[in-house]
Amino acid sequence: MLTIFFKSPFTLERLRSGPSGPYHDGFAHKLHLASYSQGGAQRLLRAAAHLSVWGQANDNPIQSFNKDTLASFRHHLS
Repeated sequence: MLTIFFKSPFTLERLRSGPSGPYHDGFAHKLHLASYSQGGAQRLLRAAAHLSVWGQANDNPIQSFNKDTLASFRHHLS
């Protein structure tokens, strides 16, 4: 489903190979079903990839994300 929103083989490989890679096609499918625009879906998918890479770098895998994780990530962005 990522191919609905992205065409570049480099971008598709980058999104699929990161820590959240196994989840991106399903997330893209949900965004498509919810009628997200291409730009909006791309931003959310890139943000999800960024969040997962940040979590991995901070010894915080996706499976353990919670409200505190998201608050720390928000602080990281500012």
